[in-house]
Parts: sequence; C-alpha cells; structure tokens
Amino acid sequence: MSKNFSEMNISERREFVAGRNGVSVEDFDAMNAGGLTLEMADDMLENVVGTYALPYSIAPGFVINGKEYDVPMVGEEPYVTTSTSKGAAVAAANGGFKTSTTGPIMIGQIQMIGITNPNSARLKILDVKEEIIEAANACDPVLISLGGGCNDVEVRIVESFQGPMVVVHLIINVCDAMGAQAINKMVEAAAPVIEKASGGKSNIKVLSNRAIYRLARASVCIKKEDLG
Repeated sequence: MSKNFSEMNISERREFVAGRNGVSVEDFDAMNAGGLTLEMADDMLENVVGTYALPYSIAPGFVINGKEYDVPMVGEEPYVTTSTSKGAAVAAANGGFKTSTTGPIMIGQIQMIGITNPNSARLKILDVKEEIIEAANACDPVLISLGGGCNDVEVRIVESFQGPMVVVHLIINVCDAMGAQAINKMVEAAAPVIEKASGGKSNIKVLSNRAIYRLARASVCIKKEDLG
C-alpha cells in the first residue's frame, strides 16, 4: 500500500477495499444515505418517518485466525476508527486474534402457569416434543429452507416464591440472523400445543437473552514491549 489508508481519499479507499474483498466499487453506493428506501425502512419496523445516515468507515489490517480482514465500522465519534486500526496493527504484529464460535443456537422461552403437578407436566410436554417442533417450524419456512429452525425442546422446573414453575425452552438454529422475530413467532405458535399437553396456561413467551448455546470467543496475546 503506497499510501496509508487514512491518507487516501474516498474513491481511493473504495477501490482499495473492493480490490481486497471481492466487491465492486459500485457496491459502495448502497452505503450512501439513499441506500435504504423509505419503503424498505417501513417494512423493517413501526412508525417510520424517514431514514438516518452515519459515517461508514473501514478499519484495515485485522488479522483473525491467520487471515487479514478489513473491518467495517459505523459511528459518529472521531478517532474511534483510527484507534481501532492502531490496536489491530499491534495485535497483527503479535499473531492477530484467535476466534471461535459455538454456532447460532438461541433459546425461545415459554413460561407455563396454573400447573398443579410440574413433574407430570414436564413429562407430558416432552411426550409431544415433535409436535411442538413441527408447530414452531411451520411459521418460518424461510428459516427452515436455509437449514435453521427449532430442533429440540427442554423443560425446566424452576422454584419461585409462588411455588414450582414450568419453563419450556425451544432450541432454535437461527442461521445468520439475530433471530428475535423468528423466535418470538415460534414460541407463540408452539404455546397452544404445550398448553394442551400440560393442562396449564402459557404466560411469558419470548426470546431468551441467556444465550448459553451461542457463544463467540476472541483472544489476543500482546508482548508488553509493544504496549509501550
């Protein structure tokens, strides 16, 4: 690189990043303020009145699992991208980052109330596990077509100040998605099957933020001399 990345103009940066990452310079036009239409925005969430743009930067030189990457960053605070790039350079000089992931498995949680015998209800729910999975997967054929979907059911008995409570977990592969909308649809679809099997009533039905099956890890070891 004859010029430092930060010294290039926008056209030069686009050409540099495009050449390294298999995209065309024209692809960067999608990042302009007009890249997201009002119709697209209105389809994404509620009460839309417009769109909002922030600067789109590149932090080059990240070495991750032995391969160099140019990392996109969006923000409004000066010096953050520069500081990030400098940190990436120090990490790269020490072998870079080592990363791993356990896969995109998330939990949909259904709280059951009005159950007099939690242990019996647990067994009855597990008896209809395949029916629960089928009901959950029926509401998101796109996710299923991509290889994701609900693939297991867990039932926990949780002690509370009101007594034992039955909590059902749908174990869902959300592929590349964050998964909240898909999971929330699935727990709503599966709840009637669980109610019928257990004799109880479903109360809270929601994505669980306890992502114990979806863990990402990153580590780097830097010599103290390189930290100054």
